[in-house]
Amino acid sequence: MNGTALGWDLTLAVALVALAGSAFFSGCETGYMSVSRARLHRTGAMAGPRGRLLADQLARIEDSILTCLIGTNLFNVLGSAVVTVALTSRYGQRGQWLALIIVATFVIVYGEILPKV
Repeated sequence: MNGTALGWDLTLAVALVALAGSAFFSGCETGYMSVSRARLHRTGAMAGPRGRLLADQLARIEDSILTCLIGTNLFNVLGSAVVTVALTSRYGQRGQWLALIIVATFVIVYGEILPKV
């Protein structure tokens, strides 16, 4: 195994972890924004220890949403930086445009749209 193959494997792994992290935080943001407090109280879901933890989080929902937004941005920047460095080292200046197209497409489809559907 040569260094180039290992480098591309590592790049792909980091890019996929970044995409998964972006999708996770995007899905969490959607979950926080769509939870129905009235339905939680009506079904008795707030009675247990997990319900109380959720109630505490919903009372300070700004903190949870801010965490989700920061996490999404960090993973998006990580993924785009890694892919841009890898493609620029291989294709030169054209690699930047290729990275822009690839990362934007994957982040929009797999990091934003699918977790919210």
